[in-house]
Amino acid sequence: MAIHSKSGSPRDGSPDAVRGGDPRYLRQTCEQSLKNLGIETLDVFCMSRVDPSVPVEESVGGMAELVREGKTRFISLSECSAESLRRGSAVHPLASLQMEYSLFSRDAEQQGQIDACKKLGMAMMAYAVLGRGMLSAEVPKVEELAADDVRAELPRFHSTNVEKNLRLRSALEAIAHRKNTTLTQLSIA
Repeated sequence: MAIHSKSGSPRDGSPDAVRGGDPRYLRQTCEQSLKNLGIETLDVFCMSRVDPSVPVEESVGGMAELVREGKTRFISLSECSAESLRRGSAVHPLASLQMEYSLFSRDAEQQGQIDACKKLGMAMMAYAVLGRGMLSAEVPKVEELAADDVRAELPRFHSTNVEKNLRLRSALEAIAHRKNTTLTQLSIA
């Protein structure tokens, strides 16, 4: 079993607030994860998002210190550009990139992150592989999404797009049935 912990992003918008890419914040978050989990070393520590106010090299440098100190074995990034992957990897090897990737979200493919991962010898750790429910056995009903459900903010779940996306889903189901399989068996691993 491997333990992967992610930094999160501070929500305090004040000008003097600590930033998510600040090495001090990353250290504090890593150490808090270790304390909460009651362990001495994480397998992977991931920075949630590249902070536009902190150079990625500085953030990765701070995380590299955590590796040298034995607080984490590997470091990774989430939701970043291919260029940020290359720049961060030049400071310290990165284990993986965490990013949404599914039949509904091809950004990692189209924007070069998958190619960058391959070239850098990193893993691509996809999330929301079922299109945040659009490709699951039970498609969520937009009108039943809770007010704090992130999907309510996503364009694929807006009323103007849902009909089109459900037609795309139906076309995919038709392909699956022709192949004598189910939509669930088509999920991307």
